[in-house]
Amino acid sequence: MIPAMRMTRCLIPPPFDMPPRLTALGLLWGEGRVRPGDDGADAAAPALVAADAEARVAVLGPGRAGPVIAFAGAHKGPIDIFEWREETLEALRYGIAKAGLEARVTVTRIDLESYVWAPASFDGFWSVDDFAYCSYPPHLAQQFFKALKPGGRAVVETYLGARTDAFATAFASSFSEPQIRAHGDLLQIFTDTGLELVADEDVTEAFLARARVRVSSISARA
Repeated sequence: MIPAMRMTRCLIPPPFDMPPRLTALGLLWGEGRVRPGDDGADAAAPALVAADAEARVAVLGPGRAGPVIAFAGAHKGPIDIFEWREETLEALRYGIAKAGLEARVTVTRIDLESYVWAPASFDGFWSVDDFAYCSYPPHLAQQFFKALKPGGRAVVETYLGARTDAFATAFASSFSEPQIRAHGDLLQIFTDTGLELVADEDVTEAFLARARVRVSSISARA
């Protein structure tokens, strides 16, 4: 080894003035979150999204950094975030910088309705809620199909209307509220696009359980 001198510069990210609404959502759903979730579930997601721990993964619309930080703890490859919520963008960027993830995690602002990805860019997509807010899901599904490499995976979690006695109201509302689509309609969009359906799991109870835990914790502190 040859003796050498180096100069390293470090800094602390400047303080960020969190908008009151995001502060309230963080208190309700957990630090760095805009919806119910937990680190354990998010840390398990990479195994579903990508077979290779070093794969390039796209994360669509996480809102804030909490889910991505947990995801990145289990996935050591590059992560590209595409955020469509303008009101959360700066908070998301601040959270990624504060967590020291800027070297392998990028954040890009997109229009959910029109954004176009380069072909064969990613090994996997992780999407939560995006299809519930997208006014034309076929375009988004087509972009997933185009942007995934051969053998790539897309894991999509979203609100929808289910045709069951327990969720009869939700299914009915899928006709009066366009953003809540019938379960079968969304599956058909995926298959029409050319994506192969390999699993379709109802995660309603897990979602509600996480929400109940957070609400109970707030009640206990009140």
